[in-house]
Amino acid sequence: MKNNGITLIASLMIMALFTLPTTSFAEKDEHGHEHGAEEGHEDAHSDEVKISPEGMKLFNITIKSVEKRVLRETISTPARVTYNEEAMAHVSSPVAGRILELRAKLGDNVDKNAVLAVIGSSELGEAESNLLQSHSLLDGARSSLEVAKAAFERADELRKTNSISISDHMARQGEMKRAEAELKVVDAAYTAARNKLRILGQSTEKIDQLLQTQTVSGLYELRAPIAGRVIQRETTIGEIVGPDKELAFVIADISTLWVIADVPERYVNRVATGARAVIRTSASAGAFVEGKVQYVAPDISARTRTGQVRIVLDATAPHSHAEEHDEATHDHEHDDSSHEHDEKSEAKTPPEEEHDVDGVQSLLRAGMFAQVDLELSGNGAQKSVVAVEDDAIQTVEGRDAVFVPADEPDTYKPQHVVLGARIGDFVPVLSGLKEGDKYIASGTFVLKAEMAKEGVAHEH
Repeated sequence: MKNNGITLIASLMIMALFTLPTTSFAEKDEHGHEHGAEEGHEDAHSDEVKISPEGMKLFNITIKSVEKRVLRETISTPARVTYNEEAMAHVSSPVAGRILELRAKLGDNVDKNAVLAVIGSSELGEAESNLLQSHSLLDGARSSLEVAKAAFERADELRKTNSISISDHMARQGEMKRAEAELKVVDAAYTAARNKLRILGQSTEKIDQLLQTQTVSGLYELRAPIAGRVIQRETTIGEIVGPDKELAFVIADISTLWVIADVPERYVNRVATGARAVIRTSASAGAFVEGKVQYVAPDISARTRTGQVRIVLDATAPHSHAEEHDEATHDHEHDDSSHEHDEKSEAKTPPEEEHDVDGVQSLLRAGMFAQVDLELSGNGAQKSVVAVEDDAIQTVEGRDAVFVPADEPDTYKPQHVVLGARIGDFVPVLSGLKEGDKYIASGTFVLKAEMAKEGVAHEH
């Protein structure tokens, strides 16, 4: 019973927003027959709907003026939202080892070179040990060469005065040559050990630090090659990782997003780089994102017979809303009190429009499906035509109609129109409306539904 009461109250509140056109009570003539005080009044207003300003705001019903527009042909095509594939990094460990510490979680924003994980690796420890050994041998070989070179130079001076035999002189020369050869061998081993660490992902700074501290750690810090967000983590503490494992982390720069549209092959040649694109999703609730075509694929999919078109979006930019450029929610032209109410309505922004804080990121997410309206080229010269928004069109009595203000305040009626072919979000009006006329641009389905209810009421 409680739920039924709540439903009844809600129904009465909605009914209060719509007010039927007023009619006089029936009177009886001298013969006792009832007739309308204003005969024919009800028929004259049977197709009108009266709605309060509060109802206009509640149902997002907006009024605009008919304008002339240059309409460019567009197509609507399915699309998907993805990360910018040119600003992503698949991170894996170049060393075989075990995860000892994880410092980045899924969804974390990380800087370039931030440590994602710490890996304990015996392979790395062995490579570090080899470097220290080869470095020690290199120091010894350099010292040996210096001693052998000094001995040869001394023997060379003594030979000039015949103070040393030829055999001793040649022996000192041979020792120097052997020391030089030994240095080359040891230096090559040191260079190989250093390069091994570089291949294992150690930076020059890390290698120099190892040589300075002379301490083998066997710890490898897996770092982020780019700044971005961790969108995938495929490892846990204690897990064995290595070059044979495809990836441990995926990082994406989320400052830009890609929208990939699949355009039928008959239209692909008419989509040009720089063409305007409007992106919407099923969850956008009237909001949309504008972008430009950055890339048109040169090939056609053999399976789908479509060509891929890429739109690149700045994810930090604000998105747009269908009502951002609308006129006032309701245009009162009949009395001063109405104008005062209109000024208050304009001063107070409806809550539905206060949602641009997070910009494109609040509307589009990678993995979403979307619908893209793309402008087509190759239409020749464009002329401005009288047009109304596509959402304004309703079918009344089997004909196209647009709701326009009636004579009485807060009252609207359907105006039959002759239309051209829809182009984008607008429809050319061939007759029935002229430039400057007021019309209901959105929420017309509410007016049509209320008019149908009133028609049923009149029939009974």
